[in-house]
Amino acid sequence: MPPIFPLENVPHEVEPVWTTAFEHFCLRIRHTFVRNASWLRAKMYLHGLFSCVERKNGWQIAEEAGEVTPYGCF
Repeated sequence: MPPIFPLENVPHEVEPVWTTAFEHFCLRIRHTFVRNASWLRAKMYLHGLFSCVERKNGWQIAEEAGEVTPYGCF
């Protein structure tokens, strides 16, 4: 079984490694979404869950993503 996140050509700084791993993960789940907008919302939600926001609820995740309301985050 191939590795989930291939480590070739990954920089050694922490932020680019996480960004690359997150993008690889999002591409792996892309096929489960029919609409591109749904996939982008899911990607935004996951990014909020992995962020440094102290409390992880719809309002805080929406604010982190730059949304006005949390309605797309539930």
